[in-house]
Amino acid sequence: MLFSFTISLFFYLQNFWKNNGYTEFQIGMIFAGASLLSGITSLFAQKIEKMIGGEKGLILTLPLLLILSLWGIALSPLKFPFYLIIGFSEGLLLVAISHYINRLIPSENRATVLSFQSMVFSFFMISLFPLIGWLGETFSLDTAFLVIAGTGTLIGLSYYSYRFMIAGKDL
Repeated sequence: MLFSFTISLFFYLQNFWKNNGYTEFQIGMIFAGASLLSGITSLFAQKIEKMIGGEKGLILTLPLLLILSLWGIALSPLKFPFYLIIGFSEGLLLVAISHYINRLIPSENRATVLSFQSMVFSFFMISLFPLIGWLGETFSLDTAFLVIAGTGTLIGLSYYSYRFMIAGKDL
């Protein structure tokens, strides 16, 4: 679900920055920087994972980092550093999730799980993308970014509530 927010930001931040005087070159450099960070963190995902407490540390830390970055984009006049953090986080999270699924799901069920994951992502994008556009057009993109951050926080709270209350102390 959080990835649907970050992908939406990729598209809507282009309009936001263009309307705020950024050149295409500047916008391209920001996205190139985020992609470069994502690629570098993907390469070193296992080392970074060990540094932050292994798999459990990663799946507890990265969603929080993404949520904080969503708030940074929503509230800060200087949004690009937070978008770079999103690029860093996505690179780690994509590798970790892929590794996690490959390890936990038997190969005969893996395609079904990956198809379901893709379908859920598509559902959220189909729902979220026009909503953000409507909010941006009706109110402002800043308002849309606030809604993204607030919704991401609610999703994060439900995720962490599950992790701590239902899954127990042994995360």
